Amino acid sequence: FMVGDIKQSIYGFRGAKVDLFSKKYKNFKKVDDITFVEGNENKILLYDNYRSRNEVISFVNFIFENIMIDGISNIEYTPEEYLNCASDYKVIKNNNENCEGEVTLSIIINDEKNSDIINEMEDVECSLIIEYINKLINSEDTIYKIYDKSINGYRKIEYKDIVILVRNVNGACISKLLHEELEKNN
Repeated sequence: FMVGDIKQSIYGFRGAKVDLFSKKYKNFKKVDDITFVEGNENKILLYDNYRSRNEVISFVNFIFENIMIDGISNIEYTPEEYLNCASDYKVIKNNNENCEGEVTLSIIINDEKNSDIINEMEDVECSLIIEYINKLINSEDTIYKIYDKSINGYRKIEYKDIVILVRNVNGACISKLLHEELEKNN
């Protein structure tokens, strides 16, 4: 058997053999229930995501439906492949509390190859991230909360709740910069 994720085909630029997945994906027969599997070439789509909130799932679906399109990608991301939010987070609406979560996308465009400008862009990127984290932690207008399974309820967000993903091994420089800046700002 094989396990694959249609969204991973974006890694063709890194040398991933996208055609291996796309051929199997297109040729295997879709089955809705594992009890109806016949032979060796069946495709069972796993749509349900139990980990993420609906805001994240909707954002992921929106991004991939717009970048995985015919002519750009070997596989189209259509409603058939969309993730479904299967998590059961309670929604609480209070005037100054944000318990729903949000997705923020900041785009920094850098067309320069000059190392001084690249370093400057890393500083800009770090500043944006730190500003956003400080907003989450220190906002006086809105109290940002997260769901904590250990208390079976929502609590105010803390620094330990935040994770920053870097795009590659070179992101270690940005991680170090962020760590230093967060130490200064904390």
